[in-house]
Amino acid sequence: MANKIRVKFLSKNGIKAFHFETLAHGYPEIDYVFNVAARDYDWLVVYDDLPAKEDERFSQAEEALACPPENTILITYEPSSIKIYSDDYTRQYGYVLTSQEAEHLPHPGRVDCPPVGYWYYGDETDLIDATSPPIKTDDVSIFLSTKADGHTMHRLRHEFSRGLTDHFGDKMERFGKAYNFVEKKSEGLDRFRYTVALENHIGDHHWTEKLSDAFLGFTLPFYAGSPNAADYFPEDSFVSLNMYDLSGSIEIVERSIRDDIFTQRLPAIIEARRRVIETHSLPNFIGQTIEAATDKKRMDMSGHSGVMLSRRRMRNASLMHGLRYSLQKIKSRYYFLNQNKKARHD
Repeated sequence: MANKIRVKFLSKNGIKAFHFETLAHGYPEIDYVFNVAARDYDWLVVYDDLPAKEDERFSQAEEALACPPENTILITYEPSSIKIYSDDYTRQYGYVLTSQEAEHLPHPGRVDCPPVGYWYYGDETDLIDATSPPIKTDDVSIFLSTKADGHTMHRLRHEFSRGLTDHFGDKMERFGKAYNFVEKKSEGLDRFRYTVALENHIGDHHWTEKLSDAFLGFTLPFYAGSPNAADYFPEDSFVSLNMYDLSGSIEIVERSIRDDIFTQRLPAIIEARRRVIETHSLPNFIGQTIEAATDKKRMDMSGHSGVMLSRRRMRNASLMHGLRYSLQKIKSRYYFLNQNKKARHD
């Protein structure tokens, strides 16, 4: 195809090209470039941060742009309760695809977007080819984390998970690094009708692989997370839980299993799985943003230096950059500590 759009993609930790080659269903006019040294590109997309060198713990990288500054996209991954993307850092980009709340990440070119990009389910080729669910022999699984940070929702999730597993015992099979470790999440999903999927942050648009991996395994997730998940997936494809209501959640899980709602809702699960693979993929969200950018007035970035700095490089660029970042971080921590206290009290 002539006049293809070349998009250079950079990521802090790297990302499999498979996701772009296989999942970019709607945008064949886009070619992705993964060479860090590439200079022939029309758009630059940065996933979380610029890549670090082998000897760097924190990236000190910079990218001299070979495209117009307005043709740049930052995609955030972590929620605002865990990571702050400073105003100085995000202001470098023409667009920001994010699930962070607008009050924590204000930007004239922000686009609400779930933090997609990684699957932990397993062999991607096999799952793309699968057209029907595997044989389901067991009821419910749960993937557990030992993280229990007090300033985030990790502690609540940890306590809620422990409450569920204490109640259900062997009826809820546990997986995770500190429990029954598996190389691929498919080993804890494929044979189960249900799985428990708990986010570490509750906010609109913030659904992660915890939800999408469940769908890839043809399971019905008991889900606590994004309040607007039904904007992305059929309402019947998941069952909502409230991590502040353990007893009510236990009752929901018991009733769902007893009534065999997995069988009733299998068509919705299959549709949600299709959307994970064909619609809600990183290359499609990027393609939508680039397509929309051609249809509206471009932002004025005339003051841009033409050089992109990593998060750490930006913070070290001047004392004022570092101070502004520190103030944003303190403000965010204080906000979420108060939110957690209020939610527990209510």
